Amino acid sequence: MVLARPHDPERWNTVRRDPGCVTLALSHHETFVPANVLTAALNGLQREPSGRISDQRILSHAIDIARTAESLAQSRSGVDLERAWIAGLLAPLGWLAIAATDADALSRCLSDQAFRHDPFGVQQRHWGLDASGIARRLAWRWHLPTWLTSIIGHLNLPLSTAQHFGADGELFAIVQLAVAICDAKPDGLMLAPAIDVQELRHRLGLNRDALPRFESPPEPLTFVDPYTQPLLIELLSSRSVETPAVEPLEAEIDRLHQALCEQRMSEETRLRDAKLSALAEFAAGASHEINNPLAVISGHGQYLLAREEDAARQSALQAIIRQTHRIHSILSELMQFARPLPPQKQPLDIRAVVAGVLHDLRDSAEAKRIRIDYSDSECALPLVGDARQVSLALTCLVRNAIEAALADGWVHVRLEKSVSDRLDVVIEDSGTGPNLEQREHLFDPFYSGRSAGRGRGLGLPTAWRLAHEHGGDVSFVPLADGPTRFVLSLPLAEENATRQAA
Repeated sequence: MVLARPHDPERWNTVRRDPGCVTLALSHHETFVPANVLTAALNGLQREPSGRISDQRILSHAIDIARTAESLAQSRSGVDLERAWIAGLLAPLGWLAIAATDADALSRCLSDQAFRHDPFGVQQRHWGLDASGIARRLAWRWHLPTWLTSIIGHLNLPLSTAQHFGADGELFAIVQLAVAICDAKPDGLMLAPAIDVQELRHRLGLNRDALPRFESPPEPLTFVDPYTQPLLIELLSSRSVETPAVEPLEAEIDRLHQALCEQRMSEETRLRDAKLSALAEFAAGASHEINNPLAVISGHGQYLLAREEDAARQSALQAIIRQTHRIHSILSELMQFARPLPPQKQPLDIRAVVAGVLHDLRDSAEAKRIRIDYSDSECALPLVGDARQVSLALTCLVRNAIEAALADGWVHVRLEKSVSDRLDVVIEDSGTGPNLEQREHLFDPFYSGRSAGRGRGLGLPTAWRLAHEHGGDVSFVPLADGPTRFVLSLPLAEENATRQAA
């Protein structure tokens, strides 16, 4: 009824928080509608009312993204605020469709323990495709505007790729950042888990303090009970159009979209690993070449010191010998990164390793007034590895967190079992986190991101190297407005293999 009235600002204020009204206003009535979704809705309405029409969480999340996108757009001149709101509101369009057609499947998906670790995989398992794929189908078949379709259908793609699909760079970055901010909340829908938040903030010229924060949630909008709407079933029956020829094309686009996302992540990892491997080879060769003349210098220094009687010369020779020992110590640490000894793998009690590391570092944490918290996983965590090397890798990461956390801050370590049969040791701290430039060099030897003389910058690369020796990885996980997070990932061993090794 509201949409039938003449256009005026009051009408927009009435419907702007209702995704259905906004979508209807944007679409052309004479075009095809998504048969699969409408058919499911029709089938649902032809059954007895179940008392569960929709999931309020999805709508609240949509409005949350819309408010955030609109707030971000206000800080950028030339950005259409209404478009920012609309794109944010309809960003979870696929989720809204599932909420309207299959509330039980939606509930099962959101309660799936693996959801936050592998959101796309869980959605594929429950629905056959992810929410982004559903959103693309809806946008195309409803003939939504290109500027909107290019955003809501490609939220997990990098900006440069989305622009090839017709996305406006500024608006896409704003909506993508709004999605990331809302996804970081405990009840987030994980619309785009691979978004590089800091890169978006850097592109938009926003610091962490400039990100929007709302003191109270918006008043929730309640869906109208569809069973009370006259002629709705007849309308759905007349609009349910089968389009079998379109489905293979949509499936092919889904595969290409997923391939782009996977290629983006794999290429970033591959390039980082290739760079670090090259640095490790260079470091190993350089260390060997430096150690040889260093040993000669140290040996001659000690020879002269044993025969020197002049006090001033003795002091000078002692300084030379001390510095050669210091260089040797640095080279030894560098070799731990470049060419660590092959791991002596045995059944490993990761809980005991974590407890030992936290005990050893507690004094340095207390000296900075840093609180260390630890939370365990209740599930079995069978590991086979070198206890000394895993302990060293974890020590490097926790020490890095202690140094990064501000005074009176905190460090949190927890164990998680991921869906890919891997153990994740998550290390978070209350520091400000690395900026965009520092993130490119986090795992480079001798790059500490701080002023000269404060650390050798070998902790993170050493942890990465030792993790790779165990078939694992160390990664930095950017969060929109949360703590600084590093994850040490190690492959879990099969229970029978663990018993055999014992």
